[in-house]
Amino acid sequence: MVLLLIWAASSLAQIAVGPKFRAEIQANDEASPQFSVTNLSGRTLTACTIEFSVSTEARSQGRMNWDPLVQGGRGPRGEAQGPLEPGQTLTLFMPHKVGGPLPDKVEVIAGIWADGETFGEAVWVKTLVDYRASLVSAYEQAIALLKEGIEGNWTRQQYLAAMDGKPQSLPVYSMRTTFQANQALDQHPEHAKNVAQSLLNHFQQALQMLRPQNAAEPSAPGQLFSTPGAAVAKQSNPQSTNDVVIRGATLNDGFMGPMTCNAEGQVYRRPAGRGQSVMRVDKDGSTQLFTLPESELTVGVIAPAGMGLAVLNDHYSQSAGVTFEMYRFDGQGKLIARHNLSLDFRPVIMAVSSSGNVTLVGYRPVNGRDEAARKFTGAILSADDEMAHLFDIPPTASGDPWIPVHSARMEAADGVAHLILQTGQSGKDPNFGLASIRETGDVQVIPLETTSGARAHDWFFGGSVAAELYQFSGEKPPPVTHWDTYDLSTGERIATKTLLPAGFAVACYLGDEVSMLAASAHVEKSRGLSPDALRLVNIKLQ
Repeated sequence: MVLLLIWAASSLAQIAVGPKFRAEIQANDEASPQFSVTNLSGRTLTACTIEFSVSTEARSQGRMNWDPLVQGGRGPRGEAQGPLEPGQTLTLFMPHKVGGPLPDKVEVIAGIWADGETFGEAVWVKTLVDYRASLVSAYEQAIALLKEGIEGNWTRQQYLAAMDGKPQSLPVYSMRTTFQANQALDQHPEHAKNVAQSLLNHFQQALQMLRPQNAAEPSAPGQLFSTPGAAVAKQSNPQSTNDVVIRGATLNDGFMGPMTCNAEGQVYRRPAGRGQSVMRVDKDGSTQLFTLPESELTVGVIAPAGMGLAVLNDHYSQSAGVTFEMYRFDGQGKLIARHNLSLDFRPVIMAVSSSGNVTLVGYRPVNGRDEAARKFTGAILSADDEMAHLFDIPPTASGDPWIPVHSARMEAADGVAHLILQTGQSGKDPNFGLASIRETGDVQVIPLETTSGARAHDWFFGGSVAAELYQFSGEKPPPVTHWDTYDLSTGERIATKTLLPAGFAVACYLGDEVSMLAASAHVEKSRGLSPDALRLVNIKLQ
C-alpha cells in the first residue's frame, strides 16, 4: 500500500519497491528537488495523498494531495498531467522546509482508483473524496448555468453577472477568466453561445472523469467509499450546526448571486429564472419572495432593510437617459414605497440602516465603460429617499484610487456603513481598506494589514467585524478556506480560522460559523431528498 524510500546523498536516491508503487527522489538541484512515483499496479490511480518526512525526525515534514482531475496539475517541465495509468511515472517538485534537510522518506498514504475504490488512511481518504464531491457539485452547477445561458442567448456581460458572488472553484474560475478575456464578444454577442458551448463540452467531460467507472457499493473492509461524494452520504459533517432544505428553491437556481444577509443571518438571494424577484431564506429553510411590480423589470442593487428589502433599479430612455427608482418592501414582501431618484452616478452597492436611511456607493460617469477612468462616489438618502448628503471616496495616502472589492457587500449599523475597498496593480497582491461612511457624509478609510500571498479574496460583515475569506495560490484550489476577522473600529486583525468544504457558495458570516448553499446529491438516503434539492447549511469555523 505504501512505499518507504531511503534517500542517499547522491544524484539518485535508493529505490524501494512496494506492492503498488516505485518512488525515486532526484536531488541534483537542492533548490528544486523532484521526486517521481511509478504505478506498478494493474489499476489506474486518479488521486493520492503523499507524505514527506526525514527519517531522523519524529514528525513528517508535510503532505500534498495529487489530483489532476481537481487541480489541473502540471509537471516540472510544464507537461499536463492526467490519471496515472499502470506502468506510468509521475514526476513532481518535492516540497521541503527551506534551510532544513531534504525529505528522505516518501509514503503514498491514501488514494483513489479509477473505479472509485479507495485505499489508505481514512482521514486522508475522506479529504480526497469530500473535495471531489464538492467539485462534482461545482461542475454540475456550472453546467446548469451554461445550459441556461445557451438557451437564453446570454451576452458576455450576462454570463459574468451570473457568476458574481460565486466561490473561486475550478469551473467558475475557467468561466470567469474566459468571458473576461473575450471582450470582443461585446461587439459580436452571437458568438457568446459558441464560447459557452465549448466550456459546456469541457465541463461535461471533466464531470464524467470525476465520476467513477464503477459505482457499485463497497463490499470489503477497507473500501471506505466507492464513489466520489459517498463520504458525505455515509458520514455527517461534525462541524454542521444546521442543515435544512430551502423551500421553493432548486439546485438549478442556486448559483445565481451575489448573496447578502441581514443582521439576523437571513439570506437574500436571486433565484435563477425569476429576474424580478429576490428570495429571503430563513434559518429553518422557509422563504419569502420580494417581487417587483412590473414583469419586465429585473432586480438591480439590493440591500436588506430589517426583515424587508430595498431594491434600486435603473431605467433608460432616449428622452430622459438613465433614471433610477427605489422600491421598498416590508418583511412580508409587500411593496410599501416607490420613489424616483435623481443621481449623477451609477450605484453598485447600498446599505439600509435601522432608521431607514440609505448609503449608496457608485461611480461616475454613469455610462462609463472604461473601468480605469471610473471615479467612485456616493450619497446618503433619507428614509423617504430624499437626497441628504453627497460624498467622494478619498484616495490612498499615495494618491491611488480606492475601489469596491469584487462582489462587494456593505453593512450599516449605528449610523455608519462599512465597505471593503481595494487598490493595487494587476498581478500583484491587492491592498485592502475598510471604509466607514457616516450618515453625515464623512468617509474614513483604514488600510488593512491582510495576509500576503493569498488569492480568491471575498469579504463579509457580521457580528461587528469584517471577515475575509481567502485561499493560497500554491493550492488549486485548496480543500479548506481561511478566514481572518478585523475590528470595524480600528481595522486590527482579531482572529484567523479555517472552513472545511461543505457547500458551493458562502451566504453569511455568523461569527463562529458561516452559512452556505449546498447540493443534495450525496446526503444520507434516509432523508429522502431529491438530488435537485437546494440546502442551507451552517458550518462551524475551526
